[in-house]
Amino acid sequence: MRSFSILDGCGGIQKFNLLELKPSTSSPIHQKQIRDLEFGENFPDILLSVGLDKKAILFSVTGNVAVKTFDEESPLWSCAWDQVHMNQFYAGTANGTIVSYDVRSPSQKLATLTIPTPDRSPICSLKFIPQAYQSRYQQIFFKIK
Repeated sequence: MRSFSILDGCGGIQKFNLLELKPSTSSPIHQKQIRDLEFGENFPDILLSVGLDKKAILFSVTGNVAVKTFDEESPLWSCAWDQVHMNQFYAGTANGTIVSYDVRSPSQKLATLTIPTPDRSPICSLKFIPQAYQSRYQQIFFKIK
């Protein structure tokens, strides 16, 4: 397998053997820089990654292969798994919107949330808020610049 670096213009992951404290496998995933990575409870072997190449990719860490790719219209900066609807995830875009997808339908976006502000800066971080806490945060939106 070919090694990669940021200098190659791609983004990937480097696995490490924690017993020997040595790198083991390099896996290129994106054509441009990766902005966020997230493991989901429902898919312990699958790593969700988003990047500046406008893609969300589900990557099998045991198979070292991209399982599914989700194409978006703008670069992606952040991601989070839905902890209630385990097959769904969210991605924050460079233009200030949040998109959601279902892993069973990679060609169809579930929804696009446009934040009601004139500011279109990137969504740099996303976190899922469990149902038990949603009533507290229903009217609150945090956007940090």
